[in-house]
Amino acid sequence: MALMLPAQILSTIGLATAPTPQYLNANHEISIPLGIFIGLLASFVQSLGLAIQRRSHVLNSQLPEQDQKVEHRRP
Repeated sequence: MALMLPAQILSTIGLATAPTPQYLNANHEISIPLGIFIGLLASFVQSLGLAIQRRSHVLNSQLPEQDQKVEHRRP
């Protein structure tokens, strides 16, 4: 029995020829528009989080001193 390489083993059981997702091209590179979209989405989510956090700080600072929460106890 000859020694089989891992790629040969996978190809014999059908795992090496799995279909590639549509967002991958023949060179297995993620398309540029998808990368741009993911970057813009991540930037939007980060900006939204910062705006929510700033609003929390502003609302907390408008409360009377005895009702203000410590920063690490706010949601």
